[in-house]
Amino acid sequence: MTRFPCPYLHGEVELTDEREQHITTHHPDLLSQHRWRIGETLADPGTIRWDSDYPNTRLFFRWWTGLNWKLWSAALRPRACTDTV
Repeated sequence: MTRFPCPYLHGEVELTDEREQHITTHHPDLLSQHRWRIGETLADPGTIRWDSDYPNTRLFFRWWTGLNWKLWSAALRPRACTDTV
């Protein structure tokens, strides 16, 4: 499990082993090459939005240059459905 500081939430965000495995399976090069971008996106997002399908989820976006893709996002969901941010 990896933890990232998240000033917006006034705390830390956990990348659980289960989520890490999901990302590794579906996006094999992402964590090996760009794990640090998760922390940068959470620390200094360009935009934060609410997910209309999952009201307790926050979507953090940040634009990057020099990549084949430029938009990086991190979706944050609370552990329990009743948690609020």
